[in-house]
Formats: sequence, C-alpha cells, structure tokens
Amino acid sequence: ILGSDDIDKGVACLRRCSARPRRDVAMLVMLFATGVKPVEMARMRVGDVLTPDSLIRHTARLSFPREPTAEDGGSSRLLPLTGPRVQETLRDYLAERAAAMRHGGGAGLDGLDHAASLFLTDGGEPFRTWVRGTNGVVFCPRIFEVLSAIFRLAGWPGVRPSVARRTFTGRLVAGGATVDEVQSLLGLRTARTARRLVAKAHGGRNLAAPRRQ
Repeated sequence: ILGSDDIDKGVACLRRCSARPRRDVAMLVMLFATGVKPVEMARMRVGDVLTPDSLIRHTARLSFPREPTAEDGGSSRLLPLTGPRVQETLRDYLAERAAAMRHGGGAGLDGLDHAASLFLTDGGEPFRTWVRGTNGVVFCPRIFEVLSAIFRLAGWPGVRPSVARRTFTGRLVAGGATVDEVQSLLGLRTARTARRLVAKAHGGRNLAAPRRQ
C-alpha cells in the first residue's frame, strides 16, 4: 500500500520525466483514487467521464462486459470521480486532447468525441482488448505495459496495478467503509472477496462473516 506522500512524489516524477505527463498522471491518479482495474480503464470512453456539457462527471458508470472472475462480475458499476485530484488531472488531460483536436486553438473540453477511448497508447491509438476462451475473460496486455512504464517513471519499479486497488481499499476501510460498500466500489462479485480484502486492510484480522451491529 502506498501513502499519500508516495503518490505525490510519483506524480511529481511523472510531471518532470514523462513524455506524456498529463496522460500518465491522469492514469496513475485514477488508479489510486478509484480502484479501477486496468482492463476497465482500457475500455473506458471519453463520455464515461465527461458530461454532454463538457464537465467532468462526479461518477462514471462502467457498463461494459468485464471479466467474469471470482473477483469481478459482469454487471455495471459506478466509479467515483469526486476527488479533487482525479477531477483536476482528468480535466488537464482532456483539455490537452481537445487542444490537439483544435490544433492548439480555443480552450476547454468542447469538441471531444465522447465515443472515443478515454486513454490512448503511446502511439495515440485506442488500447486493443479482446475476449479469449469460452469464459469471457478480457485481455489487454498493452495497458499493463504502459502502466509498468508509468510506475517506473514514478520511481516505483516492481509496483503492480493491484497495489493501487489495495491502497484504495485501505483508504475506504480507514474511512469506515463497510464490506458491502467495498464490494460495490471495487465491483466485486462476492462479499467473501470483499471481506478478504478488508481483512488484509485491517492487517489480516479475520472477517470471514459480517459482525453483528
């Protein structure tokens, strides 16, 4: 689990060292601020985070099919975007995208294609995802490569996206979130998985069954 100071330092490193600082900072902050999974991030559209009036949403609805594993069902869920940092970094990143479409002229977020992919590869293309096998598991190796590069630039060699989800879970638990709230916010299929993650955030305390109030 990374603390706020670690994340601040990582963001500062990206702003100094990355060739695509606004995209990279927005991706890193979204991971740690929302607990979003990399494959979900790869499949998000601009309209998931931007209203028709070109404002950053406070909540994104992820309604695309996702991998039906023990930790993630296929139904839609809500992704909180209320934190000031995630709002700011998404706005900066999308403003850069909008300015590039206008060839540097104008201001704001107007003109963005809401159906376009939210995050793009280093080459400016959408992340390619595909379903493999009969169980509907979605793959996107490229986004893991990009995130690994972002973590290295942030000064975190060896950090994986799962660290962001554990960090997000830890903040939820520290804020008093219930197992049900953790399950909902992380898009988990079962309460058992949520209890396991909450137990880890509590330092391994057994939460195999809900406590009576």
